[in-house]
Amino acid sequence: MHDETVHNFLLVCPTFTRQRDALHLEVGPCKYNIKHLLNDTQGMRAVLKYITHTRCFEQTFGDVTPPRKRGNERRIEQNQNQT
Repeated sequence: MHDETVHNFLLVCPTFTRQRDALHLEVGPCKYNIKHLLNDTQGMRAVLKYITHTRCFEQTFGDVTPPRKRGNERRIEQNQNQT
């Protein structure tokens, strides 16, 4: 049994292997780490999708599906991907 930490939930927990595989595909191998996932727009959007698909927080927080990207968010994300 693993501790219920952010690291475990996002990167290790065997219960959510399928959902985590989708998260990994979305952000890519270079950005599949806690620092990226929790500190930029693309990472947070992917984490919110992951949380939605695990349904872990649904009872407490309801639907946490991220809103659709707006034009300025796309530009910011593109700039982050270029660095």
